[in-house]
Amino acid sequence: VPALLRDLVSRGAEGNPFFTEELIKMLVEEGVIHAGDTAWSVDVARLGDLQVPPTLTGVLQARLDRLPFDQRQVLQQASVIGRLFWDLAVAYIAAAAETEANAEKVEAVLDTLQSREMVFPAATTSIQGAHDYLFKHALLREVTYEGVLKRVRRVYHGLVADWMMAQSGEREREYTGLLADHLALGGRAEEAAVYLRRAAEQAAAAYANAEAASYYTRALELMPEKDAEERYTRLLAREGLHELLGATEERGPDIAALEALAEELDRTQGQAGRSRRAEAALRRAAYERWSGNNEPAFAAERAALRLAHQAQDVAVEAEARRVRGGVLNHEGKYREARQQFERALALARQCGTRRVEAGSLSGLGWVLWHSDPGDSSATLTALASFWEEALELHHQSGYRRGEAETLNDLGYLFYGWGDLPRASTYYE
Repeated sequence: VPALLRDLVSRGAEGNPFFTEELIKMLVEEGVIHAGDTAWSVDVARLGDLQVPPTLTGVLQARLDRLPFDQRQVLQQASVIGRLFWDLAVAYIAAAAETEANAEKVEAVLDTLQSREMVFPAATTSIQGAHDYLFKHALLREVTYEGVLKRVRRVYHGLVADWMMAQSGEREREYTGLLADHLALGGRAEEAAVYLRRAAEQAAAAYANAEAASYYTRALELMPEKDAEERYTRLLAREGLHELLGATEERGPDIAALEALAEELDRTQGQAGRSRRAEAALRRAAYERWSGNNEPAFAAERAALRLAHQAQDVAVEAEARRVRGGVLNHEGKYREARQQFERALALARQCGTRRVEAGSLSGLGWVLWHSDPGDSSATLTALASFWEEALELHHQSGYRRGEAETLNDLGYLFYGWGDLPRASTYYE
């Protein structure tokens, strides 16, 4: 190996093996290195005259610039899809863009790009009938993508979304987030917002709370300001996720925005808007109480009860009374707490809100725990009855967090009673 080449590679790569590999490939493509069947040789004269890019991005760009037009075009169309892409999606873009490429030609070009070690076939196929490919490196895909004109990118992203919606079929749920990305980048904001909402709901159902909150944020950014009802619904969901994540700084602005939207809905929708105001007041009460601000929390709780009653919204009133019962129990006002929980329970059963029903039963159990000084089997039986019923309701509704909390309560109950085997069963 000539010293000039060794110095060029070691100085430029600075220990980055990918840089070394791509630089060697560039030198082969430039004719500086001749890759023979039995031995390689170096044209030192050409090497001395060659302008070598000082960065990995520059080397990759130089390799892309040397590609024939059809290969560069296919690679650019693939880059719009992502680091993982499908041959049929590239062919769809090519056909819509009125280029000469068809599925067979795209396949042939991809074979050539594979021989250049720019793309590789993936080990598995994710969409029936299509072949999956990968860019060799994420940076290669990024450099290729940056070479696509912005106005062309927008068209291509829309085409990718159309192809995915037509091809993914029953597996569309798996690609909801990716579909939303292509729709947004394709300038189809309203469609993208719908898919982002679906992606958020799917992520939340899988307990990927931070990812779900991010999807809701992006959906809200794309939604028209005039759609107050839909914005309220998505903000409410995001605020709940921020609560689970302990994201205090994000919760405050979310609740303020909820209150403003609820006021707007109250003006335009009347009774339904008042329900939203009651709901927003409950979120304010929970936030203020969590922050240690008791007086604002009290005021919000009272407002929630008043607004829910005015709106004749039984479900929101049930939740408001359940929350109030928890506060009163914590303050040692057990008789008043029991009254609130019993009223919440009756209302929840009336409107069929199982989660509030279960929460009210749990609350009644805790009131009994704190208020009954007796240490009797009757107390234990009553407590267990409340929490076992709550447990079954959580299980029926699929609310696993509530189910876990109630199992923990039952474990605590029987541990304190000295029934360690039963306590162990609940804890496990």
